[in-house]
Amino acid sequence: MGLKWKDIYPDRWREAEARALAHGDKRLKKLDDETTRLEQAQWILRIAAADKRAGKSHGLWDRAATAWAAAIAKGGTAHG
Repeated sequence: MGLKWKDIYPDRWREAEARALAHGDKRLKKLDDETTRLEQAQWILRIAAADKRAGKSHGLWDRAATAWAAAIAKGGTAHG
């Protein structure tokens, strides 16, 4: 029949990742009117650092947001 494992068992991780990143982008865009990207990045990095000190683990959206924030804080031009 020409089917592959991914045809029978879809890669739910990639689907979840795409949905989480899309949701995260929407949440960050809502903040655009109120704060600059650098302020957003600093805010996200402070929360991530506090979570790490508290021993909390981050989900996919949190890791994506932290990576975005780190790129902005380093002077990058991450889009979101």
